[in-house]
Amino acid sequence: MTKEEYEQWLHNPLTKMFHQYLIDYRQVLMERWANGQIPEDGTNGNAYMIGQAQCLHDLVGLEPEEISAFYKEFR
Repeated sequence: MTKEEYEQWLHNPLTKMFHQYLIDYRQVLMERWANGQIPEDGTNGNAYMIGQAQCLHDLVGLEPEEISAFYKEFR
């Protein structure tokens, strides 16, 4: 993917909507966590919630260089 293709994708209305969804979902997740609504499935609920929030944050901020570096490293 070229830098130009990435920029087109990034500014696509559907991509913008998806990014906003990730941001909003993360906010709801953090609010639920703050209210004590964490999973009771035998896992460490705090670690799970932190991991979920961090993953959503990372996805929203993903840069094209990170994608390129991943594929260079594992190919």
